[in-house]
Amino acid sequence: MDELKGLRILVVEDDFASAALIEEFFKTSQTHLIFAKTGNEALERVHKSSFDLILMDISMPGMSGLEVTKIIRSEGNDIPIIAQTAYAFENEKADCLKAGCNAYISKPFSENELFALIKDTIL
Repeated sequence: MDELKGLRILVVEDDFASAALIEEFFKTSQTHLIFAKTGNEALERVHKSSFDLILMDISMPGMSGLEVTKIIRSEGNDIPIIAQTAYAFENEKADCLKAGCNAYISKPFSENELFALIKDTIL
């Protein structure tokens, strides 16, 4: 877990329970989590700060995580983005990668699964 120390991670998640679970996973990691509940809020945060990683919920009301990812990529930002979604269909994974996500994880996921994917994605 020391590899995650000091990282700034933007967590884009509209579901309170999912956001709380992610926060619980990171509580002893000394990682800086910044939360956004909507696509617009996520874009505002990306424009105002730098992050080492984005955990992007795909299914959100209004602007989807895929739309947010496409905008971030169209602006030339290459920050690593891990899509998180409750859908487990193969075409969903392909859509996430096509939109510009670096990796994909299906909900529900464990702390170990998430941390392994983060390490594979950014380290």
